[in-house]
Amino acid sequence: MLTQAPEGTTVDQINYALEEVLHGKFANPYIIVTDVRAVLERFSMNLPMLDEVDGTSQEFIFQIDEEQVGGAEHKSSLYLYMIIDLDDRGHYDGFAQIVDEHELHELQNMDETEVEHEEIPVHNPVRQILAYTSNYLRQTRRTSDD
Repeated sequence: MLTQAPEGTTVDQINYALEEVLHGKFANPYIIVTDVRAVLERFSMNLPMLDEVDGTSQEFIFQIDEEQVGGAEHKSSLYLYMIIDLDDRGHYDGFAQIVDEHELHELQNMDETEVEHEEIPVHNPVRQILAYTSNYLRQTRRTSDD
């Protein structure tokens, strides 16, 4: 688990909570969806039903009602960007963040060759792997031709 949540905007708090619940590996994609749904419900938001979760690597984008996350503080539309990624060992990684239009565009157009493999200062080796995975997912997305 991560340390104490930031005292920033509602979006910062939601993104922190999403990162906290999605920091490990998952046995199936429905656990990721359930965890994301639980975080959003803590902030009185609902994740639509996802009938198309099929066990492959997938990307989902949902527009967010800005009034629920302090609409006046944002200059552009907000989206929930979520990735469910199947690895070679049959486990799933999850990533979800609330992003603005500019960040969404960057995430959608990011190529794996653009990933920076920066050193993450963590003393626990397991946490270091999880932190690396989180960093990797933040910077990349799987495309259908991978």
